[in-house]
Amino acid sequence: MVLNSSIAPALISGVVAAAVALAGQFYFFERNRKEESRRKLYGPLIYNLLLMRVLTSNRENLSEEIKTTWRDPELRLKEMSKHINPLVGQWIACKENIEKLLEEFPGYIDPKDLRLVEKFLDGCVKRSITENGQNWYANEERIDQLMKAIKALQDKLVLHDQKS
Repeated sequence: MVLNSSIAPALISGVVAAAVALAGQFYFFERNRKEESRRKLYGPLIYNLLLMRVLTSNRENLSEEIKTTWRDPELRLKEMSKHINPLVGQWIACKENIEKLLEEFPGYIDPKDLRLVEKFLDGCVKRSITENGQNWYANEERIDQLMKAIKALQDKLVLHDQKS
């Protein structure tokens, strides 16, 4: 079959237009998927990591203030349990929120972040083995793994987002 010389350019331009349209649709599909990922997983993840950082900083400052203000060890313990324990409880709630987010939206985890997420989950498992550092299986690695993983997530996700 020989193409008519007037039909060939129209056919070629139609094929090119279709290819460009498909490429555009794919681009916008990927962009929307990434935005949905940020909204569903990374938005709440970053919020919880920021809150954990703020809670830790306030706990450390308050602890130091209580140590310098109260000389009596009994009063120190009373003040710490009254003011610091709620901060620790909020921090633990953030950790649990992060676990739930990762469980609910595993398909949204950026492949570049898989190693960090694995370390976080490993830290959670190690903390559960030690019953939050309260049994004889507690060792430095099991106790510190979660804290190191959270710090690494904060450094990558929170600081990275602030630079953008």
